[in-house]
Amino acid sequence: MVGEGVKVCDYLVLYLKDDQDREIVCFLELKGKKLEDAIKQVISMHQRVLALAREKIDREQLQNNVGWKACICLHGQAPRNGARIENQLIEKFGKGNVRIKHGVKHDKLLGEFLREKTK
Repeated sequence: MVGEGVKVCDYLVLYLKDDQDREIVCFLELKGKKLEDAIKQVISMHQRVLALAREKIDREQLQNNVGWKACICLHGQAPRNGARIENQLIEKFGKGNVRIKHGVKHDKLLGEFLREKTK
């Protein structure tokens, strides 16, 4: 799925809930400080997974039953140009489906984020 030397995000999280038909696919990147690199990795992985999904899953089912999210956890402080860079992800995933956190504990972050409705 990924070519040699191509950087992708650290984790792909699939979240399913028994009482819902919708599946959530979340691209999770853990990064020290470089938000731009993290976003490139998430977008690269999203493109690859989406291409594969389009080959294997009916278009209508993919559109109606899969929600896409992106989560980036940065170790350091917030980057100066973070909002501008974050907009690249919002364009792909939609407002409310992107979470970027920095300098805080992330132990509950992902679970809460996944359970939020996709927009």
